[in-house]
Amino acid sequence: VQSLESLERAVAGIDVVIHLAGVTEAKSRKHFFEVNAEGTRRLAHAALAAGVKKFIYVSSLAAFGPGASLNPIVETDEPRPVSWYGESKLRGELFLEELRGKLPYVILRPAIVYGPRDKNMMIFFKLISRQILPKFVGNTPTGQKYYSVVYVDDVVKAILSACRTSQGVFDQGEGYFLSDGEIYTGQRLFGAIAHGFGVRAVEVPMLRPVTHAVATLGSWVTRIVGKTLPFSLDKWKELDADYWICSIEKAGRDLGYRPAVLWEEGVARVIESMKRDED
Repeated sequence: VQSLESLERAVAGIDVVIHLAGVTEAKSRKHFFEVNAEGTRRLAHAALAAGVKKFIYVSSLAAFGPGASLNPIVETDEPRPVSWYGESKLRGELFLEELRGKLPYVILRPAIVYGPRDKNMMIFFKLISRQILPKFVGNTPTGQKYYSVVYVDDVVKAILSACRTSQGVFDQGEGYFLSDGEIYTGQRLFGAIAHGFGVRAVEVPMLRPVTHAVATLGSWVTRIVGKTLPFSLDKWKELDADYWICSIEKAGRDLGYRPAVLWEEGVARVIESMKRDED
């Protein structure tokens, strides 16, 4: 992502570029921006120089940040990322906006993506399989946190649908949120995993001061050792939010996006994959 010349060679003669490259964990804000933001800028300029007809950037719901209520975020809302990761993905989007009218592009913003062998979600699957059920308490009327999720296969379908959509959508530089269309509580998400494993897990409250302390430790270890850990203060900011939910109405209308896998079925697929890996 650092060599414009190599990127220009890579996209020469290409009609459609699907930009999926990026980092979800990094040692610093600078590293996030170097890969997710500057990398997107370089690739976009390479695509422009090569005359690419369709540029698809897979961003993230994190680029807009969490909402403030049970009203799902929509594409016309103002972005308010809470993490370095989200800020870097939004900066990548803004680089594309600078090329509107020159480079035809579409932005896809998946919610929490999960699937077999996903290392971030696998932490929770393995924890619950050992009969430990995390409980994150939300600052909401119900005490629950709320989430949108999307199975990896449905993200792929959305990308392919975007490839086939009209050139006019790309010329306008449209953006779309992706999820499975449901709103989940943390209780439903984790409960489905326990049910899938057939275990009666012990509920363990994840108290805010404790999770913050663990995240602080993770960030310090990263600074000292130089190795990124899955839980840091940056990730804690995302975990601390109460409403990670988005609307897929626009994606359904413009792209014909129809998610096929709800959480419970996706959980069953992940668990089956885990069992096959153990054999």
